[in-house]
Amino acid sequence: PGIRFFQGHQGIQKILDDIIETKHHILSFTSLEDAIELLGDDFKDFIKRRHARFLRVKFLTNRSPETMQLKARDAEELRETRFLPDGVKIKNANFIYADKIAIIALNKNMPVGIIIEDKDIAETQTALFSCLWGSRT
Repeated sequence: PGIRFFQGHQGIQKILDDIIETKHHILSFTSLEDAIELLGDDFKDFIKRRHARFLRVKFLTNRSPETMQLKARDAEELRETRFLPDGVKIKNANFIYADKIAIIALNKNMPVGIIIEDKDIAETQTALFSCLWGSRT
């Protein structure tokens, strides 16, 4: 597989750019609060750019007042949100798109992330996502 490593806010921005530029619908399980806390306007801008490119996303996240507000905007923002079981906390941002997966560590002073480009790995991650997705509402 092709593996690329990124660090710092500029590196994370490159990951988000790659997701948008790949022009493929997205599967994501992410801690929204942690992503916004660490990435701030960069993450909010990513959501706007994804929507502007008509890229749909299936989004698994923790239930919170902020994510409930996000879910209320699903239809207008080309998103379908489902919630993880209570007590399950994700500490990073995970994206599956085309034949790639991106993982961004959100609990660091210096954020880091990777993109793995491999059809088999992406298909396996998609299967795991689909299992979890199917069990949630």
